[in-house]
Amino acid sequence: MDQEKSKKWWLDHPILFEFVKALITAIVGGAIGYNINIHDAVTYNNINSYIKSELVIPGLMDKEILSLENPFEQIQKIASTMSEQKTNYDKSLNEISGENEELKAKLEELEGQKLAELSSPELNILGESKDTTLKDYMATIDGHTYYLEGFLNTFLPDEISYNEEIIQYGKDVPEKVNVVSENLIYDPCKFEIYNGTYFTMGHQEYSNGIVSEEYGSGSFSIDCNREYSSLSFIPGHIDDSGSYERTLTISYLGDDGTYKEIKTIDMNIEMSMEQVILPIYNTKTVRITSTSSADTQYGLADIYLIK
Repeated sequence: MDQEKSKKWWLDHPILFEFVKALITAIVGGAIGYNINIHDAVTYNNINSYIKSELVIPGLMDKEILSLENPFEQIQKIASTMSEQKTNYDKSLNEISGENEELKAKLEELEGQKLAELSSPELNILGESKDTTLKDYMATIDGHTYYLEGFLNTFLPDEISYNEEIIQYGKDVPEKVNVVSENLIYDPCKFEIYNGTYFTMGHQEYSNGIVSEEYGSGSFSIDCNREYSSLSFIPGHIDDSGSYERTLTISYLGDDGTYKEIKTIDMNIEMSMEQVILPIYNTKTVRITSTSSADTQYGLADIYLIK
C-alpha cells in the first residue's frame, strides 16, 4: 500500500468515514445548531448525544459505549475500535492482494494450456460405414488429431495399450522365434519340413529345418507378420546326395506388394556351413526359392526370425 493510500484508508471504510463525519458534525454543526460561539466548549451531554444519534443508532458503534462514564472514555473506545478496524482493513487488503496474485497466476496457467476440441465424426473403415456407441473419440489440439484408445481397439487387428510410460501395439513379441517350431512356413513346393526328424549336413545332425527335394526348382514362404527385422539360418549340402549346384534366393515382400531380393547363395558340395543373418525390414513375408539340381539336395537348419 503506498503512502497516500495509507493516509486515506479510512475513506474507504464506511464505519470510519461515518464516525469522522459524525464527530465533525458534533463539534462544528452542534455549535452552530445551539448558537454557541466558536470559543465555547461543547458539553459532555452534547457529545454523548451526538455519539448516540450519529454512531449508535445507525449501528456504527455498539450501544455499550454509552455506558462509559464520560465522552473521553467514549472517544478512547471509538479510537480503539477504529484502530482495530484499520488493522482488519489492512489485513483484508493484503489478503485480497494475495488472492489477486494467485488468481492472476492461475489465469496465466490456463491461458498457457492447450484446449482440445472433442468430436464424434462418422466412421468409414476400409470403405465401409460403421456405427459406434463411443462419444468424443476424436480430439483436435493445435491442428493435430488424436484418437481414443478404446476407439482404435474396436477395429485394429491387435490392441494398443499404455503401461509404465510405454505404448505397446499387439502382444509382446519374443526376441527370437524358430520358424519351423512355430509353424511359420507355408506354401512349401519341392521342400520337406523337418521338425523332430533328422537330416545331416557336413556330417552334423539337425532335427529342425527344411530340405529341398532331389529334382526340380522349389520355394517356400515364411510368415513374419511385420514383427521381425532379421532372418537367420544355416545352409548346407545334404550328406550322401548328388553334387549338382543350386542357387538359393532370399526375398522380402515390400510395401508396394512386390518381392525385393535380399541375397543369393551359391549352394555346392564344398560350401562351408556357417550361420547367415539377413535383414528383412519388418516385412510381412519372406520367400526363399531354389533352382533345380537333378539328384542333389540342400537344406536350411535352425531357421530363426529375430526382432
